[in-house]
Amino acid sequence: MKIGTVESGKGHILALIIDDKAFDLATCSKVLEGRLSNISALPDNMMDFLYLGLKAVDTAKEIKAFIEDKKEPSLLSPAYLGEVSQLKFKPPITNSRKLLCLAGNYLDHIEESGMIAVLKEETNPRVFLKPVSTGLIGPGDAIKIPKTWPAIDWEAELAVIIGKRGKYIPESEALQYVAGYTCFNDVSGRNLCLNGKRKERNGDWYYDWYHGKCMDTFASLGPWMVTEDEFVGLPDLRMSLRVNGVTKQDARTSDMLFRVHEIISFISQIMTLEPGDVIATGTPAGVGVSKDVPEFLKPGDQVDVEIEGIGLLTNPVIAE
Repeated sequence: MKIGTVESGKGHILALIIDDKAFDLATCSKVLEGRLSNISALPDNMMDFLYLGLKAVDTAKEIKAFIEDKKEPSLLSPAYLGEVSQLKFKPPITNSRKLLCLAGNYLDHIEESGMIAVLKEETNPRVFLKPVSTGLIGPGDAIKIPKTWPAIDWEAELAVIIGKRGKYIPESEALQYVAGYTCFNDVSGRNLCLNGKRKERNGDWYYDWYHGKCMDTFASLGPWMVTEDEFVGLPDLRMSLRVNGVTKQDARTSDMLFRVHEIISFISQIMTLEPGDVIATGTPAGVGVSKDVPEFLKPGDQVDVEIEGIGLLTNPVIAE
């Protein structure tokens, strides 16, 4: 199922997307409660939906089946939000507590970045955090080129949305903690140095790299979450990124160095994962800074991240 967050005059609405149409899930559950045996009330936001777990997923499936059967199409007319192309979507989850990202998780990206590739068994995933309140944007929202640093790059990634709380999760059980998947653009400021006179110290390359990941609007997520049950095991999906219609990245998510179950298990050894946490799983080769003549985003550009089976995440680029 595709479940997203739609912006309306009344606030945010948790929506079920079927083909090119969207329906208010909370309203659907109210209308159908008592008419269908497995229907219970659903919340109006993704975080509460995730905390309900399988009960919420099963209810949403019942609603989806009822709509697709078209037995009483007028019954759910109060819940109809409109065609997807006419709606404004927010990030699938707008109030995530943790936005965790992986660096160097595709061998071809490690190589194009000039880093040393080591055997998977000899290393660990490299995880960093991005700020949610100032960094997170959704489809159609603008990526802003900061006044302080113009060398801004793109990074297409598969994002995992966690569905239940867990710590010390075995790899064999990790996919049970996945609520669904969506698209992510890990926008990045390259070689950031806000003080041009500063002399480098040991570790400055890492310090500046972190700052360049955390600027406002540098975490684009969407357009919606596709529930985990739509995929068989580990996702093997084609992922691409285009700037102004020109393909810059084209890979498969199965090319990851550390796969989804390994990433979840590793992070859970460090911290408790909670419903609504987002994990971005790293980017493949094709970033702008690694080209023979480096390319960076500029005002007026449009960036598209597309992942097979999930959808299209589009963002315009403007000056801050």
